[in-house]
Amino acid sequence: GYPVGFKAPPSYTGLREDEYYLYNHLKFTISYLEDPSQFDGVRITGFDVHPVSIEHKVETDTVTSATKISTCNADGALEV
Repeated sequence: GYPVGFKAPPSYTGLREDEYYLYNHLKFTISYLEDPSQFDGVRITGFDVHPVSIEHKVETDTVTSATKISTCNADGALEV
């Protein structure tokens, strides 16, 4: 499993009380082995999931499936 969020103490947020954050994206890392002398194709040797949060920039008040989000593109979400 992986964490779905974290609890931020006042020293992190500057607020008076703890605040809770949820991760809104996942990054996947797949490790594999390719050895044509031993086998055909590739073998997956590892799989990691890294939760991250992305602060998206939306230039409209109404979000629909057609809304363009400048922090997400064909290459994926941009880290902030």
